[in-house]
Amino acid sequence: MAKIDASGNVRVMEMWLLPFAAMFTQPSWLNAGALATGALLCLNRRTVCAALRAVDGAADKGFSRFHRFLSRADWSGLQGARILLGLLQTAFVPEGEPLVIAVDDSVERRRGAMIRDKGIYRDAVRSSRGFFVKVAGLRWLSLQVVARPGFARRTWGLPFLTVLSRSERADVRRQRRHQTLPEKATWAMRLVARWCPGRRLVMVGDGAYASLDLFWTLRDCAVCVARCRMDARFFNPPPPRRKGQKGRSRVVGTRQLTPRTRAVRKATKWERMTVPGWRTKDGKAEREVDVATGTALWSAHGKTMPVRWVLTRDPAGRAETRAFVCSDPEQSALQILTWYAMRWAVEPTFQEARRHLGFETQRQWSDRAIHRSTPLLLGLFSLVTLWAADMAARTGQLAVLGAAWYRKPDPTFADCLAAVRRVLWAEEAVNPILWRDDYPTWRARARTAENPRPLQQRLAELMSYAA
Repeated sequence: MAKIDASGNVRVMEMWLLPFAAMFTQPSWLNAGALATGALLCLNRRTVCAALRAVDGAADKGFSRFHRFLSRADWSGLQGARILLGLLQTAFVPEGEPLVIAVDDSVERRRGAMIRDKGIYRDAVRSSRGFFVKVAGLRWLSLQVVARPGFARRTWGLPFLTVLSRSERADVRRQRRHQTLPEKATWAMRLVARWCPGRRLVMVGDGAYASLDLFWTLRDCAVCVARCRMDARFFNPPPPRRKGQKGRSRVVGTRQLTPRTRAVRKATKWERMTVPGWRTKDGKAEREVDVATGTALWSAHGKTMPVRWVLTRDPAGRAETRAFVCSDPEQSALQILTWYAMRWAVEPTFQEARRHLGFETQRQWSDRAIHRSTPLLLGLFSLVTLWAADMAARTGQLAVLGAAWYRKPDPTFADCLAAVRRVLWAEEAVNPILWRDDYPTWRARARTAENPRPLQQRLAELMSYAA
């Protein structure tokens, strides 16, 4: 389906998107390449019209078909997520290593009477412990592969599956059963386990996903790690059954101390560990913590499973004491903390998606277009990282924007996006006639090919309207 020019070369965007070609019909495939190119090249808002302007499609009177690509076209986002997950595994997760997946949610601030699934949520970015900020918008559950690209020294969060998590009020209006975030995460992780048979999976989440129901359901397909409450209820194993004892056997034994009580108890044995990937405020990529750990039974609502709890405290006393729980009691405390430290890569991903990919700037109103646009933008973050890693592997390095007063040791997502943009712009600059045969009209007879604008003029227009 990829178009080939007179020299036999495949268009670079269609070559990059070729693994997803089976998802679309021929017209939808051309529209997908156009919107993906425009979303990468445009600035600020990632609306359909802004994407068309970025590739000189402002004069195309058939613009409505690009809106229909999001609201009506027949293609599956789950199929695209499965393909993207396979690409990420091949590129960044060697065979035999566990596939670590971070699960987290983010609120997309959106307003509008026609957005039916919006709710009122706590804004985690603007809120603090003593100040609560509410925001209206959409809550998205994002599953991200946490891995280290070849050009970086830190772990990156690479989204591949993003699903909408409706508020309870929105589900009542739609007369649907409400699914909590742990229930949504359970469904998503079971889907990933079906996509990756035989692969060892590790799910890492914050305190919202420290759910016994989630751990119990995923006990056979994934190792679950989450931060738990300081008053969590853990139990010792039940005592052996005595000879002649009547009644059913006990499920759990005596209750253990809560993590909060254990943290201040003098008899608690602490061990000093250096956790890699646990970044500190001074920029170090590792951190020393005092660790206490043990095994227990986690029991509630008729479910009981063995877990390992880990308690950490800051030797300097500046950070708060934290408690973590893992569904595999055979794992070491250092391994559990290393997995959890990888989870923090999801926060820069959300921040970079807002800053460079226009996350929260879409303006779709129909339900289907809303459900597709945000996952596509987050998926585009992973695709840009994949393409940049491939370019870095072939050229040996990736250009980094620095200055005399600031030297970046590693490329950031802004550098990856700039590298991809340079390739797209260079392709048009080298062969503008053949490039315009694909863009901006994406059809055999171009409505705008009669009077195309030069690349320099379009770039000047984009920069003048950037602010």
